[in-house]
Amino acid sequence: MNADEIESIRAGVGLLADYSLSQSQARAAEAKARAAEDAIYLRLRKLSVLPKVHWSSGLYGPMMARPGNPVLHELARIMGSVTVTMEAQSPSLIRNAVATEARLGLYCFPFRNLGKEQPDLQGEAFLSEIARFRTQAQWVTEALNGYPVSMVTFEAENWDSRNTDPAFRAAASAAMDAIHIEAITAFPAADIRWYG
Repeated sequence: MNADEIESIRAGVGLLADYSLSQSQARAAEAKARAAEDAIYLRLRKLSVLPKVHWSSGLYGPMMARPGNPVLHELARIMGSVTVTMEAQSPSLIRNAVATEARLGLYCFPFRNLGKEQPDLQGEAFLSEIARFRTQAQWVTEALNGYPVSMVTFEAENWDSRNTDPAFRAAASAAMDAIHIEAITAFPAADIRWYG
């Protein structure tokens, strides 16, 4: 793919997010995005299936929004999986991922709202994050309608792993353990991994 094709894709997708467009501008942006999507699809069709399942960071946005999106189906065919960003999804987007019939992964960002400081495990912000994950897991489970989650990846880069303060490390570990247990409860068949 050359630089012009990449820029065309970026421009088309960017225009779709601009709500100030007139209807004719929005239709033109949609057409441009579809043309870019078609070009990507044709390139993906030429690729072979990878020899093992590969997981990506979470997918979201226009590619996930349209049911039957051929680009999403081709990515699923090649990688053997579809990973969706749990925080950015709606039940219909989860169902679109399930429609690919690939292994499903969830990419989650727990504790992002807590900042870089030592987590207070009894504090309202921490308890709110646990409740937020439970709520998201519940609607994902409902949207899945029995379809299994194969992978849950937690992004944990909000806390500096170089912080050697024992109290900080103990609190961060306890927080991660708590959300890990929630994930096991919600998605018992999933492999759970931490990134960051």
